[in-house]
Amino acid sequence: MNNIAEIFYAYIVQARVKHIIYMLEDIRVASMERVVLKSTTMENSKDQIYPRIRLKLEKEKDEARNCFFVPLGNRIFQVTHRLDTLHVDMNEGKCICRKWDITGIPCCHVGTLSKVI
Repeated sequence: MNNIAEIFYAYIVQARVKHIIYMLEDIRVASMERVVLKSTTMENSKDQIYPRIRLKLEKEKDEARNCFFVPLGNRIFQVTHRLDTLHVDMNEGKCICRKWDITGIPCCHVGTLSKVI
């Protein structure tokens, strides 16, 4: 199962035995509590990026040290990362690994190019 389903099931474990109306009310209250918790966490933070995302960015930055690039054209690069060779198109903001497309967080292949561009 994916993480979203796991989180949802964790919310409804105790509510599943209740009548549907009360179950939905419990889910609504739990969701609202989570939103308030996350928003107060960000209000107290001095950073503009959520701490968990910041950790992911730092991991990608550390992994970018293992990447080497060769320019292929107008902001298009071939990036070698360990045994993989990937193409990164900075014009369209795409990497062949698709991690950047799916999560919106730049992958380590893009991180190695951030100093160049």
